[in-house]
Amino acid sequence: MKARLDSIASLFSLAVLLAWLSIIPTAYATTYTTVAAGDWTSSSTWEGGLNDYGDAPASYGEAKHKIPVTPSIYLGANVLDDEPSSQNSANADGDNADGTDDENAFSSLPDLVTTATSYSLNVPCAGSGTVAGWIDFDRSGAFTNSGPNERASAACSSGTATLTWNSANGNFPASLPVGSTHVRLRIASVAGEVANPTGTANDGEVEDYKLIMTCAGLTGDVSEAPLALPMQIASGDKVFVASRSPAPNIEGHLKAYAVQTDGSVSTTAAWDAATLMNNTKRQNGLYSTDAAGAKILFNSLDDVAFSTTTPSVATVKAYTLDPSYSGGTYLAGRKSGSFLGAISRDNDLALVTQLNNMSLYLEDAAYRTFYSGTVATRDKKVLVTSDDGFLYAFNQSDGELAWGWMPRTLVTELKNYSTFQNNLFMRGKLDIIDAKNAGAYATYVVGGYKNGLGHYVLKLSSSAGLDSVVWDEDRSGSFSTTPNHGEMDYFRDGPGNTYVTYVLTTSANTSTLVIRNLATETTTDVTLNFNATSTPFVMPDFGDTNGPAAKTLYLGDSNGNIRRAALLSSGALASAASIQSALQNTTYTGELGAAEPILFLGAARSAWGGNYYLRAQSNSRLTVLQYDASTTHWKKRWTSYVGGAGTWDAAGTTYTADNSGAPTDTDGDGHSVVTDRRCHHRCRADHRRQYYSPGQCDGKRSLLWQGILLPLPAYGWSIPRQ
Repeated sequence: MKARLDSIASLFSLAVLLAWLSIIPTAYATTYTTVAAGDWTSSSTWEGGLNDYGDAPASYGEAKHKIPVTPSIYLGANVLDDEPSSQNSANADGDNADGTDDENAFSSLPDLVTTATSYSLNVPCAGSGTVAGWIDFDRSGAFTNSGPNERASAACSSGTATLTWNSANGNFPASLPVGSTHVRLRIASVAGEVANPTGTANDGEVEDYKLIMTCAGLTGDVSEAPLALPMQIASGDKVFVASRSPAPNIEGHLKAYAVQTDGSVSTTAAWDAATLMNNTKRQNGLYSTDAAGAKILFNSLDDVAFSTTTPSVATVKAYTLDPSYSGGTYLAGRKSGSFLGAISRDNDLALVTQLNNMSLYLEDAAYRTFYSGTVATRDKKVLVTSDDGFLYAFNQSDGELAWGWMPRTLVTELKNYSTFQNNLFMRGKLDIIDAKNAGAYATYVVGGYKNGLGHYVLKLSSSAGLDSVVWDEDRSGSFSTTPNHGEMDYFRDGPGNTYVTYVLTTSANTSTLVIRNLATETTTDVTLNFNATSTPFVMPDFGDTNGPAAKTLYLGDSNGNIRRAALLSSGALASAASIQSALQNTTYTGELGAAEPILFLGAARSAWGGNYYLRAQSNSRLTVLQYDASTTHWKKRWTSYVGGAGTWDAAGTTYTADNSGAPTDTDGDGHSVVTDRRCHHRCRADHRRQYYSPGQCDGKRSLLWQGILLPLPAYGWSIPRQ
């Protein structure tokens, strides 16, 4: 009887709802839309309905797309979310953080080299519609269809639309400036509704992106990582340089240059790993992870990992091992005959050497045994990640492939061959760590991927081969960002176990501090009620009872505050609750001197006065604090930033500004700030380098460069971008 009454009540409610809808004016009723869960809170009014907007800077004008009841035409893989208005932002990422991140046609765009004569994008799309794109080639702050023509268009077919800008199409300029610019992509079922970069379309989507236009490298290649060389170097050792050839013939290069007997470096490469690989070597040397978490040859990987029927698993394996398979059908911009994809940008190379960890060598007899039996005799390797999805290890001696490995969660993405390399999946940090587990030492590779939303640890054999996959965790389904591409820090507990720590952040800007035992599956997640924006910094042991406490974690947040927590309790890892409580309740308010996200923290001891200093750095500001042993607090000492500088008194409370000739970021790219007010920087041969010419600077000065505080010599300095 109750079930029957419930049914009658439901029917009555439905009848009332239908009657109510019938009296709503048509213009109102048709705006009712079904969208992703949770997005109704951002809806503006019934009159305007739900809309998708661009998020490039406001100067580019408003592009608006109405969201129909059942969206079927859009860019990328995600169904649209809605916004009340344009989410204008300098990096064209305002929509990404506004709610559901629907801007996923690309995670970022390939750089445009200023010597190029064309540029193409394989845009993933859904539905049958027209895709149009605009590139602000002249950096004017506006997209144009004429004078100059910056538009390209193509039909969305089989999930892709290829946009091409070149001189033959009349939409590519004769010359390009260096610097950052913006791109707008639009799709709609009616071509005329995306004929212009602004205006309203009745369906579809708009996505805006930041694009880097970079100078060509000196050899025609673009450098993607700093030089890598051993800490101690002798004749016969090698210096390693990673680079890539730009589109439309993308190829990664890892070259080695030998150190001569006089200490100089040869100008001729001893080898280039890109020219040494072939299909057979890749079949025998490339690995992934099976369903049980064990390493397995890529060619033997189970079909489930690929999650595809078209193309077939066999085809995906074939073109992953040999990109030129089937006459180059699956190259998607890669150079024909090339076996090494573009080197992951912003990633450091990692070296496996025969040098010991001096502090461990002096402290631990077990490490001395490990050193003499393994480290001192193992084969030297150089490790690098590539946009083709692999971490590669090459022999330092001859450049031959030793082994390679791909995270299992990336295997399912390989079927999207036309866009895979554009997603920069292996972008993340890379470290080599000697660590103890159950009393025994081993060497581990610790790395990140998906911009640091995924992390892994691989154990190396005594010869520096790939021994096993210790753990691999992809958390991109729960988190959307991470500071500095998932950069990590490390610490050891009383028994000597090593831990890695990093930060993950949700789209709602709440963070989780992850602490993992390097050599086991043990994980501690510390959920935070604030947005942690800095790389975690663990205070080292300075061996001074009057200095800052060792094994203390420091985190910077989005409002310029520095938070800290003890990581150990009686020599063991502290509980998640105690770390959480300390980070959320112990805050030194406004240490940066401005309500800006802190990106990097670091500490040093003065060789002269024995004082301890803590530096806090944002995109445009550097602040230095001094440790006060009597209060165990840090006091602000001085700050320098774009627009001003100043100092605090001895108590660290009263600020005195000095704005005479304030330091400036002259090219507006946010990459570096010179703290001396008379210094300026400019780009010459390569946008990835900042040059300081003789005579430009004088007096005491320092450079805040991508998170590193560096002195500037009087004669000027060339520094590659991190």
